[in-house]
Parts: sequence; structure tokens; C-alpha cells
Amino acid sequence: MSKWEWKKLGEVYDFTRGLTYSKKDEVESSSNCILRSNNIDLQTNSINLDELKYIKDEIAIPQEKYVRKNTILICMSNGSKAHLGKVAYIDKDYDFAFGGFMGLLKPKCEINGKFVHLYLCSDEYKNFIKSLSDGANINNLKFDDLRKFEIPFPPLSEQKRIVKFLDEEFSKIETLKTNAETNLKNAKELFESELRKTFGNPIWKKKNFSDLFKLKSGEYLNSKDISEGEYPVYGGNGIIAFHNKYNLNGANVIIGRVGALCGNVRFISDPIWLTDNAFRIVFQTDEIDCLFATYLLNFLNLRSYARQAAQPVISNASLKDVSIPLPPLSVQKEIVARLDKLSENVKRLEANYKQNIANCDELKKSILKKTFEGES
Repeated sequence: MSKWEWKKLGEVYDFTRGLTYSKKDEVESSSNCILRSNNIDLQTNSINLDELKYIKDEIAIPQEKYVRKNTILICMSNGSKAHLGKVAYIDKDYDFAFGGFMGLLKPKCEINGKFVHLYLCSDEYKNFIKSLSDGANINNLKFDDLRKFEIPFPPLSEQKRIVKFLDEEFSKIETLKTNAETNLKNAKELFESELRKTFGNPIWKKKNFSDLFKLKSGEYLNSKDISEGEYPVYGGNGIIAFHNKYNLNGANVIIGRVGALCGNVRFISDPIWLTDNAFRIVFQTDEIDCLFATYLLNFLNLRSYARQAAQPVISNASLKDVSIPLPPLSVQKEIVARLDKLSENVKRLEANYKQNIANCDELKKSILKKTFEGES
């Protein structure tokens, strides 16, 4: 790479700031479609067309405000610094404009835009963007700063060769990701199928929820009282903080009381602090196994019994008449053993999948780095 020519971004690219418009110009649908920051996927550095914004047809959009082939769309302003400077390569002419918080890089000379885009996905570029906003509350970029960023400028034939090489290598990586994701999806579907087969049409005797369980709320914990400690703080079915005290110990089944995690059921065997946004399930009888109850209550989707107000809330009153199928304890334990085995398989594949994704991301970084160091 030492033989490559280096040029500043401003030497080879012109910059156009996006279209500014007011909130009152926005409409449900029109022929004027606007790309915004959320239309650049942070993980893949590609265009995402899931959430499009439209403005009135009466607004005349200048031609230079449309995204065109072989240009690079860049996020110039965002509430999150993590999204600042993210880029997407435009591989075809779109009939879309781009908004005021965005910018478009248009080549001044013959250059492979995808080659430049790949370099703008490298750690060198990300560190450069970070250096522009470090130490200050800066969530905006200026092209006067961006134009100083240096990019490699090998001959066009070499640019094309590198793009072809990286496309092939990244395609292999995506195949690895897809295979891991498919394995995980299949395992989850098998687990869900087993739940439906087990609980979908039971022939066992049934009892009401209130005959078997009682819900006891956790304790309010002011945010100022939360300290870095060894005990997880549960505000439903997920860890929200850590604390140096616990109010629940031993084997317990907890359930989210309100909000997004309302009705989610989880078995806990370690000391935790349970907040008032969750319940501990108090067993009223020894007829039901706690692990069996965890699987069954999750399957029954207790959230569907919540009182719907500003946000869903469950209570003893809302669940008291829910019908609970109750097989003999010996059958419950057989079911738990079977579901535990499947659940462990899902957890193992989830861990493998996450590690696979992390490895693939690191591999992409490594390949990019070596390629732009002239090792491809």
C-alpha cells in the first residue's frame, strides 16, 4: 500500500448537504420520498428502506438533492454519536431525496465509489470521526473537517480488484452468519413446537390461577439507591441494574407486572433485588412444580389477560380465573426434563450465534485492515 497514492476526501469528492423541510411539510404518502439517518443501517453500512418519510408533492426538490449511483450517503447529524458519520454506498439511481441531517459524496473524478465506501467502513475512518467529536458535546459533522480525511487512491483497476476480493470474502462471512442464524431459528421453532404439543390441548384436570398462585409485588427501589453491587436488580423479566442488597433469595418464579415485559415469567435461583415492577409468584399448593409452572405460564401468554390502560398491567384480580392445566407431579417433572434439554440446546445455539457474529465482525475488520495495508 506504500506505493498507493493518498488523497484527501475533499480532493476527489464534492459534498452536498441534504434537503431541509419543516414538520408541517410531512405527509402520509407522496411522490417526494426522503431518506434520513435511520435509512442507513449502522451494522451493515447499507441503505435500509423500512421507514421512509414523505413530504408534500408541491415541494420542488432540486436534482442535486437526489441520491444517485456511485455516490455515498453519510449521516452528518444525529442524537447518538454512534451513528454520526455512518455511510451507505448508493449502487443505483433512486428516486429519493435525502434530508438535511444527511450529506452526499459525489466523485469529482473517475473512482470506484464502492472502494471508497469500504474504506469508510474501516476503523481508520471510524476513529477519525470519533476524534472529531471526542471531548465535546458534538453531534454534527462539517464537511470542512471531513474533507481532510485521507483515503488510499490506487489505480482504478486495483480499486476494482480489491472490491471484488472483499465482496467475495464478505459473502463467505455472511454465509457463516446465515447458517448460524438458521440453526438457531430451527432450534427455537422446535422448542415452540414442543410447547404447543405439550400445552396446546391438554387432557389434564384444570384449576384456576388463584387456586395455585398468588402474586406478591417486589419493593420500590429509587434510582439514587442503586449502587454497583453483585446482586441483579430485576424490574420485570430482565436485569436493569445491580445493587449491593437483595430482597429475594433461593428458587423463585418472577413475573413482569407492567409495561413491555408484562406477563413474562422467569425462574430465578440466585439472590436478586425484585422491584415493584415485578411479582414473585407465591405457590399456594405443592401440586405444581415451579419449573413446570414457568414453562406453562409463559406458554399461556399472561400478558393477554392484562388490564389495558396507558400500558398493560397484570394483577391477582386480572389472572384469578385463568385456567391452569395440572398433570400429576411425575408428569410435570418428565415435561420439565424434556423442555430443559431443548431449552439448553437453544441457549447453546444462541451463545454460539452471538459468538459467531462477533467473530465474523472481527474477521471483517481484520480483512479490511489487511487489505488496505496491501496484503490482499
